[in-house]
This record gives sequence, structure tokens and C-alpha cells, in this order.
Amino acid sequence: MKINNNRKTFEEELRELNINRKTIAKMFVYIKNHRISSKEYLKEVRKYKPQELTDGKLLDIAISIYEGNLFESESKRLSALMYEQELKIREKYHDIDSKDEEMEELKEKMRLILSSLDAAYEDQFEHVLNEQIISADAELKVMEQQ
Repeated sequence: MKINNNRKTFEEELRELNINRKTIAKMFVYIKNHRISSKEYLKEVRKYKPQELTDGKLLDIAISIYEGNLFESESKRLSALMYEQELKIREKYHDIDSKDEEMEELKEKMRLILSSLDAAYEDQFEHVLNEQIISADAELKVMEQQ
């Protein structure tokens, strides 16, 4: 989502939290350059009391969102690549005619690769779930502090 259409709302919301214009301008440029949704940013900012919103805290919020977005997109890209490779291997596995010993060895190697890919998927899935749990836990702590 582009911020240009929401600049007035973005600025007004931050002004209501007693954020000075210079800081608002800096944050606007930062989130625009890092393709952070102004809506998502303001949602995170609203979790804090106005007196907690220092320049450093506002930047920390933006950095946290940016890093979360990077992790998520990299994770999706990696999953897609792994899945694509697995499909190719499975397709070749089924195409191999295992009448001779050499082909049987190749199929066994492919079985091991597919098994490793399954384990990698499980590890990655567990990692993503743990990251989401940590993120949800952090959000709950912030909400409890308010």
C-alpha cells in the first residue's frame, strides 16, 4: 500500500500524539522508502502511550515492521524454491524405470533427498510458528503495559 494517499491522515494521527513535524517528516520518508504500510505503522504506534513515543521509539517501530516484512518475504521465497525443487525430484523419481541396479541406486538417493526435504519443511514450519508466537507474545506484553 502506498503512503502518498494517506499522508494527511498519517500526519494528523502523529500530530495528535504530540509528535513534532520534523519527526513526522523523517518517519514518513523512512516508511515510504522501506515500503511500510502507513496503516500498519500507525497501528503499531497506537500501542504506545504518547509519552513513550520518542524519536528513537518511532524509528524502532518502523525498523521492527520492516525486518518482519523482510523475514516473511524471504521465508515465502525459500518455501517456494524448496517446493519447486521437490516437485521436480518427485516427478523424475516416478519417471525412472528401475530395472537395473544403477537406476535403483539413483532412486534410493532420490528417496533420501525427498526425506531430507520433508525434514527441512518441518523445521522451517516450526521456525515460522515460533517467530509468530514470539511476535504475538511481544504484542501481548506491550498491550499489558498500557
